[in-house]
Amino acid sequence: QMSAVERALSTFEVATAILETLEPGPLSDDIMRYPYDMNVWFYVRRRNQVALVRTARVCRALSSIALDILWRHIDDLTVLLSVIPPCYTREETNSFPWEDHLVSS
Repeated sequence: QMSAVERALSTFEVATAILETLEPGPLSDDIMRYPYDMNVWFYVRRRNQVALVRTARVCRALSSIALDILWRHIDDLTVLLSVIPPCYTREETNSFPWEDHLVSS
């Protein structure tokens, strides 16, 4: 039998509401919240991002929710680009690797 905490976290809306309290939010909002102390801003933002990453890695049931919240606001575009496979051409054929899988019409 599931405990009350397990039942609450198994409800999508409840789990989302809890994890959204850790949402880093857009950079502009955070800067306005801590305009005089950028160290506090950076610490709070990074702490929340780390908590969401740890939640995604530890709990399969909460993983998709935590990752959705984490990826809502990206600080640096290079983070997003780092998860996309490289795009390169084959020198010998002058074609892209994915063209092998295309069906010619």
